[in-house]
Amino acid sequence: MPNLEENKIKKYQIRIENENNELLFRAGIQPFDESKKDVSLSIPNDGNYTLFLKGYDLNENYKEKKIKFGIDRTEPVGKIFLVNGLTYNPNEKIKVEILAKDNLSGVFRYRIANTRDNLLASQWKDIEKLVDFTGNAKEGIFDIVCQVQDNAFNNSKIFQASYYVNRNKNLIIKSKSNEREKILEVKKQTQKNGKIQIMRVEEK
Repeated sequence: MPNLEENKIKKYQIRIENENNELLFRAGIQPFDESKKDVSLSIPNDGNYTLFLKGYDLNENYKEKKIKFGIDRTEPVGKIFLVNGLTYNPNEKIKVEILAKDNLSGVFRYRIANTRDNLLASQWKDIEKLVDFTGNAKEGIFDIVCQVQDNAFNNSKIFQASYYVNRNKNLIIKSKSNEREKILEVKKQTQKNGKIQIMRVEEK
């Protein structure tokens, strides 16, 4: 309660306003008989709010205290971008950019892994924009899965990106129809032009 130095607090009143100073809740003046009060009310929308607490003493003097708080029940959203393209050598470090946003409280932390199960078992880390992720040791197509959390502890949906591991850093695509096989080799996609360059087309 507000500190009324000379006289004992006799009664109090609370009200809540939104960030546009619109009144959302106001209780009638209540007799004060203890230093802690439980107040139960429903605020349907996310947003920033201010609670005003006014205390009166025996001589009707009063002081008012403002307490700002926010309500954020909306999950953040995110995606990941592979800065250096989609194709890597085995065990190569992959630079991952984490793109995340939140409606109110802000993104707080993230976790990242190679599978959904490993992600859910991993530890949260303070949010970073760029993260180094070690690619798979084998050749093939693999996933990077990620999740972010906001400051109200709402978790985003799990999001992911796929990358290719190839020792030549080129992607080999094979297509077989009956007895004929086509081989297409494309060069690693680069961040500068975003284009895929065909290196060779072979038919057996």
